[in-house]
Amino acid sequence: MIKLIQSILFAGLCAMAPALLWQEVGIDPTVAVVLGLLLGAGIGAGNGVLAAYFRLHPIVMTLATGIAITGITYFISGGRAVVRVPEQLQWLGGSEILTLPTPVVLMFVVCAVMHVALTRTLFGRRVLQVGGNESAAKGLGINVATVRIRVFAVSGFLASLGGIMTIGRIGNASPEIGQSLLFPVVTAAIVGGTLRPGDRVRFEPIDREEYDYIEGKITDGSFKHNVVEYQRFSIKNYHAWLKTIDATERL
Repeated sequence: MIKLIQSILFAGLCAMAPALLWQEVGIDPTVAVVLGLLLGAGIGAGNGVLAAYFRLHPIVMTLATGIAITGITYFISGGRAVVRVPEQLQWLGGSEILTLPTPVVLMFVVCAVMHVALTRTLFGRRVLQVGGNESAAKGLGINVATVRIRVFAVSGFLASLGGIMTIGRIGNASPEIGQSLLFPVVTAAIVGGTLRPGDRVRFEPIDREEYDYIEGKITDGSFKHNVVEYQRFSIKNYHAWLKTIDATERL
């Protein structure tokens, strides 16, 4: 949910920045788009640093920086939209690929890439472990701060991508891009994606070799860390299991 709030509040700046770089500075539109995407990733990483190292509450921190960035967006744009933007700035949102709107194609591409990243990479496993239980992830030796910063950076990058695509959909760059979506998107995340008491959690190893290794250690009683068989635990049992972990030991 935090990442959704970040994406919505940052989209306006990430859309205005490429348009203003083109209009005011004369930068090539394609280069301006790349700089806009990097701006979003950088802002996201900055939020990740605040959340990871300064121990700020992620939701409060994201809302605060989002409001500040919205103010910056209105300041640098003077509250005015950039109209008649070149085709290069509109391509991501206003063109077609094989008769399909480019935003639809990008949606499937992003979903596929994120699915592979979360289910087939070490980074994805670490993201799921940190999201499931940060204390347990620290006990396993995962650098939680690094994982959080990277996730925030990815979120910021996707926020800028969404903002730039919106330029092509509406034909201009407006500082108000994304503002009206905050409530419905957050509501959808809370209702449809939040883990509730009684929901079940599944732990999965990275590959079959690791599974066989851990299963053997569980069987002979020598395994004292994360139970990662393909099992499902209730939240209550999961927290009871966490209390048995010895943080001084490593697999």
